[in-house]
Amino acid sequence: MADHLPTASDASRRGLRLLRLALATIVVLALGIAVWTVDQALSNPDVRLKRPGWLETGAAFDFSFWLPLLATVVVGGGLVFYVFWRAYRRMQAGEDLYANRLGRPRDDA
Repeated sequence: MADHLPTASDASRRGLRLLRLALATIVVLALGIAVWTVDQALSNPDVRLKRPGWLETGAAFDFSFWLPLLATVVVGGGLVFYVFWRAYRRMQAGEDLYANRLGRPRDDA
């Protein structure tokens, strides 16, 4: 009975599959949180941000809680998606993303 040792192409296919799953997960989570945030904002428009301690007491401060939260979710989800998308495209092009990692044994040693 021969043991099946994974090849570089097996690892590449698995990596691409995991990155596709990660991309789909990021999209679903970001959309879900964004929809929840919009729903909560429409249900509770009176939720406001607390005045930070470093802000002068006389300064005007009246901001909605929901817009910064929605912006954080959209921008953060977009940045994570961008990083995973770049890794996916690089792996599709055949690049070994771990080629120059620290601790990898050198071929000439």
